[in-house]
Amino acid sequence: MKAIKLCLLFLGFLISNLPLYSQRFPLPVLPLGIPVPVDSKGDIPTDSAYISDMKIDALNNLVENKFDNYWMEVLVECYKRAKQEDSISIYIDNLVLLNIDEPEAYLIKANYSDYYLKNSDSIKLYCYQKAFCLDSNNTKANTFLGNYYYSHFINANIKKMGKEIITQYANKSYSFLLRAWHVDLFCRAPIKYHLIQLSSYLGLDYKEYDKFIEPQDESRGVKNCYASILFRGDSNKWKNDFTTDVRTLLDTSLANGFRCGKFLSALNEPVIYNDTAKYTVYRFLWLRCFREPVAIRIENRNNEITLYWKESNGKGGYEPGELILDKQISLKKNVWDDFVKLINANNYWQMDANSYTIPMDGSWWYLEGKTGDNYRIVFRCCGGEKSFNEICTYLLKLTKMKIDKRDLY
Repeated sequence: MKAIKLCLLFLGFLISNLPLYSQRFPLPVLPLGIPVPVDSKGDIPTDSAYISDMKIDALNNLVENKFDNYWMEVLVECYKRAKQEDSISIYIDNLVLLNIDEPEAYLIKANYSDYYLKNSDSIKLYCYQKAFCLDSNNTKANTFLGNYYYSHFINANIKKMGKEIITQYANKSYSFLLRAWHVDLFCRAPIKYHLIQLSSYLGLDYKEYDKFIEPQDESRGVKNCYASILFRGDSNKWKNDFTTDVRTLLDTSLANGFRCGKFLSALNEPVIYNDTAKYTVYRFLWLRCFREPVAIRIENRNNEITLYWKESNGKGGYEPGELILDKQISLKKNVWDDFVKLINANNYWQMDANSYTIPMDGSWWYLEGKTGDNYRIVFRCCGGEKSFNEICTYLLKLTKMKIDKRDLY
């Protein structure tokens, strides 16, 4: 009887949307980023022809491919803009009902549960567990469940819960993430550090994960290697500190690495972390939120010292803009010697790689160093501590750029 009622409910949904399914419109595939027409008050009209046409196209495409993520996102967005959130619930619940043996149906419900369900966290957990039961090699299900139990492991209070329960969380997290590791090569980079930390806690060998090298992206310069520098460079504290959430550290390092690489590319700066040439180089990237980006690089090639500095017309907290300044000068050996003394006196090569903070505004300071096979990058917000600040401002002074005191931040 219950199944009959559900079928009748879905039939009613189809009838109410029959005009949408019975005709096809030759509309282009429009990204959601295109502005929607607004009324005189600046509100989006609920009867907007734009929304209606996009909804029709989405429904038609989902008839052909019911699990298409792009068109599902378009449909959900259209229902949201038309203030028809109930339709999201009806559509997705019936999608699951008609595809109860398909893991993708449960993944879609989990993905959009925040839009229409109050207890979305518990629904998500159920949906991913169901998807895992249907397909134990499903990467998304294994990754979600692994992260779910990892969160419990990291945030557990050993005094209240006891080590036995915390170990159960660690074992469950490790089991799901290990399966994802073996099933999908593309998911290895984001879960590598979870597995190393969990292995350390459980007393397991983690050489396989430690040896894995993340794919490099030359266009972004230090994006991928910066994550490795962060985790490997800070005395590996995170490996044995089981209150440190490696996901937060990884997100911070990747965000910093992406920003750094983006601006270095716009400034036509070379990638130095994997440069095989035998020379010593340091580079200061100075990104002030509302001021022009600046890169200063000092090199020593067989005792020939060269200082380069560049500036673009963008804003450090937004887009890099175009290169507007590109200069270089030769320096005397004693200037280099003084700089190296400053590097050593302030223990640059022993500094923590990351401040673990990304400012909402202010400035981002990055200082790279490479000598021989040794490479390091250090990030600080708004100039950081005195020892770090001294090194960067020394390079800035060598350029003799005219910087207002109010802009030195």
